[in-house]
Amino acid sequence: MRHMLTNMVWFLALASVAAPPRQAIAPPSTAQSVSSFHDVTIGMDRDRVLAGLAGRYKLAKEDAHSDAEWSFEVWGVSEQNGKDLGKVLFENGKVVQVRENLTKPLEGDAVSLARTLFAEFYSKTAPPQGKVNEILGRREPVVVTLTLDESHHGDSESQNLLLESGGTGLNIEILTTGPGTACGSGCVFLERRVNR
Repeated sequence: MRHMLTNMVWFLALASVAAPPRQAIAPPSTAQSVSSFHDVTIGMDRDRVLAGLAGRYKLAKEDAHSDAEWSFEVWGVSEQNGKDLGKVLFENGKVVQVRENLTKPLEGDAVSLARTLFAEFYSKTAPPQGKVNEILGRREPVVVTLTLDESHHGDSESQNLLLESGGTGLNIEILTTGPGTACGSGCVFLERRVNR
């Protein structure tokens, strides 16, 4: 090992003395090919992403804002058969967010649950600050703590997601009580918790 290390040091020393002056070499291209929705990453160039996705997916421009200093676009991405995969958001020609749909669109009670969550935390946020946030209607961030717990009792299983901010919280319980019972395949309960 010592012999190999000595030879390597001599090689590097000779190479630096005998080598001709180096010319500036362009850095390797960081461009990645985009052939799948799952290939899209933050910072990628808008035109390259859209060109790559257009060969495989249906693309639809859903929103856009621009002026001399700033531009923003939202593009929906769906399979050729119409299955909605998600969205790619661009700011000033670069990917800033990729949103992947995890379920098909939900209706009914799921909408009620989502509206309750939104209202609970919307009231804790400050109005938008800055031009971009005002255009997008993006409220100021609020810190939310997430606590998860799970318990099992016989055939019953309870999974809880507790979201808390500013002394209040919402608990979402997923209860499965076993075959042949009211919540055999699962029920969801939503409750507000106030910490006093």
